[in-house]
Amino acid sequence: MRRHCGADYMAEIEGGMNMAFQWIAAVAGIISILGALLKLLGKVNAQQRDFEETRKLARRNDEMCKMLLKADLAILDGLKQQGCNGRVTDMHNKLVAYAVDQ
Repeated sequence: MRRHCGADYMAEIEGGMNMAFQWIAAVAGIISILGALLKLLGKVNAQQRDFEETRKLARRNDEMCKMLLKADLAILDGLKQQGCNGRVTDMHNKLVAYAVDQ
């Protein structure tokens, strides 16, 4: 029967413990990397939501600008019909040219 004592036995136990610590360290490292990736993905998702919200606001702003342009053209058209000329006609023509270009 073998006795469990001496330097050889202690070296064998230490070798096994070192292997266990290496595995624990490797698993901890992988978990840390996964945690960092999840955090990064969360930030990317947040930025994507912010971008989509900005895009919606830009569309809404664009629609509002179009409505204001139409309102300005209607006002200038009404002024032209009432006989206002000069600057009214010039601005009406500029707004029509701008609307056509857009």
